[in-house]
Amino acid sequence: LNPFLDNSNPFSLSQGNPDLVPVKSNSFSFNYSYISQKLTLNSSLFASFTNNSIESIHSALNDTVSYRTYKNIGLYRNAGMSFYGNWQPNKNIKISLNGNSAYISMNTNDGSGLHNSGVNYTFSLSGDFTLPAEIYLSTYGGYYSPRISLQGLNNIYYYYGLSLSRYFLKKKLNVSLSARDLFPIRKYYSGYTRTSDYLSNY
Repeated sequence: LNPFLDNSNPFSLSQGNPDLVPVKSNSFSFNYSYISQKLTLNSSLFASFTNNSIESIHSALNDTVSYRTYKNIGLYRNAGMSFYGNWQPNKNIKISLNGNSAYISMNTNDGSGLHNSGVNYTFSLSGDFTLPAEIYLSTYGGYYSPRISLQGLNNIYYYYGLSLSRYFLKKKLNVSLSARDLFPIRKYYSGYTRTSDYLSNY
């Protein structure tokens, strides 16, 4: 909404749009749940559509300078499913899984002809374990597929880690050691933004 022109990068200008209006979204879902002493499951089928979604719009001012602003021009459609599971076979082990996948289609309502579509998905997995000597081990990890936008594709994202902890002094003191994203040391991401004027890769 802020109309201030951000020109801190002279080759990539960005400006808000104070004329944006609220987005109206319509969504539908069908859910199923199963709960027992050791297992919890939840799944969902969903769909939604929006006729005036706020989208980030990129254009080229010249051969070297790009300009980004926001407009209520999106015709957004998606349909997919999500899943959650929690399994605890005994008091020392708990494993959780969470994921979703959706097909997304994006168009514009202003006659510009912009269009993009594809599948987005994410998943995460975690485990909590009680080891001998009351040491607690937690592990986790997750992955986010490249996010589809009206004019391109954004970066993937993934993470993983673990932690060890133990209580002392009748559980009044907790000492923990944790690590995240140990290998590789560097992560490489890529994506692109496409307009009728240019194609930007990053």
